[in-house]
Amino acid sequence: MLSIFSGLKLILPNIIPPAYEEMITGQDVVIRFLSAENLPTMDLLGGADPYFIAKFEDEISYMSTIQSNTLSPKWVDEEWIVRNIPHNAKLTVFVYDKDDNSLNDDFIGQFEIGDLPNYKSLPEGHQILDSNGGDRGHFHLTIESVESPESSKKLPRYTFDGPCRYTRHSSPIAGYLTMLNKDNVYSTWKINLRRISVWFRPHDRQPWNRQYRIAQTIFDGSARSVTKQNAFKLAHKMLYGRTIK
Repeated sequence: MLSIFSGLKLILPNIIPPAYEEMITGQDVVIRFLSAENLPTMDLLGGADPYFIAKFEDEISYMSTIQSNTLSPKWVDEEWIVRNIPHNAKLTVFVYDKDDNSLNDDFIGQFEIGDLPNYKSLPEGHQILDSNGGDRGHFHLTIESVESPESSKKLPRYTFDGPCRYTRHSSPIAGYLTMLNKDNVYSTWKINLRRISVWFRPHDRQPWNRQYRIAQTIFDGSARSVTKQNAFKLAHKMLYGRTIK
């Protein structure tokens, strides 16, 4: 057995993370997120602005578009292709209500799916449960799973493979402050690129300069640094966060 794995280490590309060198089987999945129904009322007008975030463990995530003022959202062209996933991977979907006026959005509920290779769609959908186990509606999706071919096995685990898409956020506040155009609108773009994890490892982070005094006031863990971080997060949300409109 040791000689087999020794040989595999020689022929497998270096892009496979060391933690997965001995886990050479996987699956490729195509997930289509379709709709939800019977969501709870989340605002004073009797509606909600739902969206979802799907995750495989804490390895990779997918954020949907926001459906405005509905308790029965339908998503079009919300497809997620992920390659070289372990057979025991679990998909968790978190459903939220968008709140443009708050740093955090309201949590509606979540559900989990395991045993992806043998998945079959449920006619009634997956039950969405809140933190206390209460019923918060149902969610519909489809999952296609196939054994990873040799080309996928050479990719890092949980490789995003499309579809490529982009989102644009236009901020009137930032536009007014910068006054870059006559409409006073500042636009930022996010682009999801296929197989980006081949070149930039998902968990690699650029460390902050611990000798830089200003950086120390932001990241030293003190109460003051937490306040500053929240201010930066709010500014980041203003520039890059998805909004209802």
